[in-house]
Amino acid sequence: MSPSPLALERAFFRKVAIESTLEAETAPPQKIETLVTVGMDPHQPLRFQVSLTVRVLKGGEKPSGYVGEIEVIGIFVISESVTGEKREQLVAVHGSTLLYGMVREMVCNVTARGPWPMFTLPVVSFADMRPTVLPAAPVETKAPAAVEAARAN
Repeated sequence: MSPSPLALERAFFRKVAIESTLEAETAPPQKIETLVTVGMDPHQPLRFQVSLTVRVLKGGEKPSGYVGEIEVIGIFVISESVTGEKREQLVAVHGSTLLYGMVREMVCNVTARGPWPMFTLPVVSFADMRPTVLPAAPVETKAPAAVEAARAN
């Protein structure tokens, strides 16, 4: 085993919205959509921001017990040893995979407290992704000053 050339600097959930239905007959959600955006800090070309949105949608004959949308953002740093397009591909594929695992865990945690059995997102692969990397605004890695001040008290 060797260390990954990709390091997760920070990740946070921007949106977690999961709704349950109270209808008598439900089924596990049948349709999952993902949206990935990748941004690179133009001033620090080894830092990337990956945003993953997962939508759990209605589908099937019976209503879904759960529907929702979760968005998680990760800040990644990649090794200088990875160059060119390989860099963008590695960040997009492995960054999305890592963030998807975080979303999967969040969905399990929230739905385990719901009226229906816990829902686990299906396993997916981001291996075939062909990323378009956009310029991203520099991302602050420290908590905002107000949060830091509150922690000090």
